[in-house]
Parts: sequence; C-alpha cells; structure tokens
Amino acid sequence: MQKATALATQKTNPTAAKTKVGKLVSGLKSNLGTILTVAQLSKFTALKPAAPSATNVLSQLFY
Repeated sequence: MQKATALATQKTNPTAAKTKVGKLVSGLKSNLGTILTVAQLSKFTALKPAAPSATNVLSQLFY
C-alpha cells in the first residue's frame, strides 16, 4: 500500500516518489536482515534486476 501511494505521486513529484520507494526498499532490506542469515540476505540481494521490468516479479520488490 505504501509503495502504491509513493508511485501515485511519481508523475507529480518524481523526486519525492523515488525517495519514498528507496526508503521502503531500504526498510525491507533492514527487516529481512533481522530474520535471514547473512548468506540468505546475500542471495536475495543478488537477485535484484539491473533495471525495472513489468514482467519480472522481483523487480516489483526492488523498484
């Protein structure tokens, strides 16, 4: 829900939207870091696509 709100403002205020999504991704990574092992977190972050893609499900988590 928070990401949807941030993306809704993308057309009117792209800088704020990018900052908000970045904070959400950072928070996700931080929270995952408390429940995953270092190896698991490394594998997860290695899955990050190089660029956003509408067809890549993981892209929706990272971008």
